[in-house]
Amino acid sequence: MAFLPSQDGQIVIVGLQGPNSPDDAAAVVIDILKRHLDDYHLIDVSVAESYDRTQYPPFIIRSEGEPVVVHPQVVGIEGSIERAGRFVQTLLVTGPTPLDMWEELIEDLLMPLRPESDVVMLLASEPAAVPHTRSLPVRLTSEDPDIVDISEVQTAEYEGTANLQDVMAVALYEKGIPTVSLTCEIPDYAALSPSPKAALALLSALEDITGMTFDPEDLTEASRAWSDSVDMFAESDSDLAKRIAMMEEEYDLATEHDGEDIAREFEKLLRRREEDR
Repeated sequence: MAFLPSQDGQIVIVGLQGPNSPDDAAAVVIDILKRHLDDYHLIDVSVAESYDRTQYPPFIIRSEGEPVVVHPQVVGIEGSIERAGRFVQTLLVTGPTPLDMWEELIEDLLMPLRPESDVVMLLASEPAAVPHTRSLPVRLTSEDPDIVDISEVQTAEYEGTANLQDVMAVALYEKGIPTVSLTCEIPDYAALSPSPKAALALLSALEDITGMTFDPEDLTEASRAWSDSVDMFAESDSDLAKRIAMMEEEYDLATEHDGEDIAREFEKLLRRREEDR
């Protein structure tokens, strides 16, 4: 079952920069998806935003010789993506994560959405005790119990300090908008550097749940280069190298004892081929 909107609905994919994705993997995925949009245009999502000006400063451009100050903001990129002969109306939402005024931003985002036809995907990444030398896991969760029947989607059970994605997921659930959060776990010892490997993992998970296919462009090669650079960094720190080796052992043991991995991947492939006919 593909997680897609109805024929007259749209899929909204949110990928912000900042705390929700410290390595900016979510924003990288949005940039790739934008290149798959047919005849896209920009729209204002919300003007109720505030930012850390040291991290996201405004910049000046020249328009017909006159200076124009451009401030950071969350924007929407609207268009359509073709899937199996159908053009799926798509809204990509990206930009820096606001410091506050989250409620206003969420209200502006929710206003045009329709529970009976639209769906939302929230992309993010978070530091975790995972080795960079293995596949980076992507956790799919939803507040909506009706969605957890979809392959790989689990019931959201997190309790604790909330980020913007967490608050947004609850607000969407309360309005009845079908929503899935995709969170890639990134190595905590390399969480602040841009990670094309995390972006590639998010893109693959997005393909799995929607049945769409996207060209990863240069992400595959960039992922190898990123892994090589982290290898060099780890080799210079013996304690870190030992910790990575321990995480690799734990990862390999966990996947070795999960004999259903291959079967699940094969089922995904069959489903995608069937839906693309």
